[in-house]
Amino acid sequence: MHKHTIDWLRQVNLTPDTALAEKRWATAEALAENVARARIIDLLRLFLFPPSDQEFTRQLTDDLIAVDPEFPVSHNIQELRLMAGLVMVTIFGDASDGGDVFALGLRAASFPDGRVKAIQPAILLEAEEFMRNKAGRLRPNAFGIDVAQDVMSTLLARGQALSQAEAGGDEAKKTAALNAYREAIPETIARSHRTLAIRIQQLAEESSLLWWVLAEHSDALQQPLSKVVPEAYALPAAAEAAQRTLHLPPPPSIRPLLERALQSCKKSNRTLALVDYLKFTDPTWRAAYLRSCNVADCRDLTPLSAALEKTEELGSAAAGLKALSKLCPGVKGDSPLTPGQAAQQFYTEILFLRALDATTT
Repeated sequence: MHKHTIDWLRQVNLTPDTALAEKRWATAEALAENVARARIIDLLRLFLFPPSDQEFTRQLTDDLIAVDPEFPVSHNIQELRLMAGLVMVTIFGDASDGGDVFALGLRAASFPDGRVKAIQPAILLEAEEFMRNKAGRLRPNAFGIDVAQDVMSTLLARGQALSQAEAGGDEAKKTAALNAYREAIPETIARSHRTLAIRIQQLAEESSLLWWVLAEHSDALQQPLSKVVPEAYALPAAAEAAQRTLHLPPPPSIRPLLERALQSCKKSNRTLALVDYLKFTDPTWRAAYLRSCNVADCRDLTPLSAALEKTEELGSAAAGLKALSKLCPGVKGDSPLTPGQAAQQFYTEILFLRALDATTT
């Protein structure tokens, strides 16, 4: 159980003890065992925004009661919203791939600042910590570690045991040690291949992102960046960086990499807002992006993707923003937005949609 569970329950006007907190945590763990795409989106939405989908709250209540018959049947919205967050925290604790989609979804939806009304803001920090820790494990800085020696440790130990058994002369021990050594060989080879593949992917991601930044050329727009204004490149830049991101969660260094790529663009002194990125984004690239992803069921969680979708559908940025104001309350076309901020937000949305597509439908 998370150490703050009792405090979080107390903040939704409960008077919990350890027994209630453990029961709520166990219920959240049970729900976290099977979260499909639609359920992920609904849980994110419920946690982040005051609920409007009564059908989902009824269904979630039924699911909770099936696990915990004492869960309140009515007047339970605050508890339902917190339970949605607890489901996410249980998954963060497992450091599993399922945590990626929730953490990225929380980050993607939190645009602009102040838009979401999370029932427990501390859980947003839990999501960020989860991504930071997992990204660090996937991309270790300890290049001086002898990976081969670490992988071979089991085989070396079994080999030493075999030598000792042979020196002792006990046939039964020799046979057992020999069998253990034989079993260790394929296990060691497989582990070695897995370890090297992970390290190669890490280096490939780093190399690809660095070459992309240094090349100062857009594959998507087929132009050198010196000829492209930042408002036209911010969103394609995010897509190009996402294409080169091989592991989720993304590397913590992605923000300065995006900023560095955008510095190579044609200089502009304009103060930019959201509407400018919709106006200047290349329509051919926009259409290709929208064909590659599915935002229809999660527009309120991916504001920039939804804005592109509506701009494409309605034929103008003004019309797209008008539709967006209903889909994503709090997202305004005249909101100031730097190219780096736009690229970072769109990058997060792309990775969230990727992680969402990887879940069971």
